[in-house]
Amino acid sequence: MTQTTNKLAAMFNIDVVKKMIADCPSDEIVILCGNWSINKPEYSDEEVDNYEEQGDWDEMEEMIGEMLFVNDYNDLCCDPHGVLSE
Repeated sequence: MTQTTNKLAAMFNIDVVKKMIADCPSDEIVILCGNWSINKPEYSDEEVDNYEEQGDWDEMEEMIGEMLFVNDYNDLCCDPHGVLSE
């Protein structure tokens, strides 16, 4: 059996990310990675076809307890207080 690793989660110290989210002021968002299109993990065509890229994204969201998104400035972020939906 082959075990695969979450390429997205491997980019971060999850405990630090959770602390950043917990300490995020109520009027701010958390930027996890700037220039996402340049700095994101690389997935082969086969990995993309096998849904591994999206699976890693979903698993990372579960790990941190927040939804991830890429903002208009191409940064990977989470918005724990719903600042952008106001």
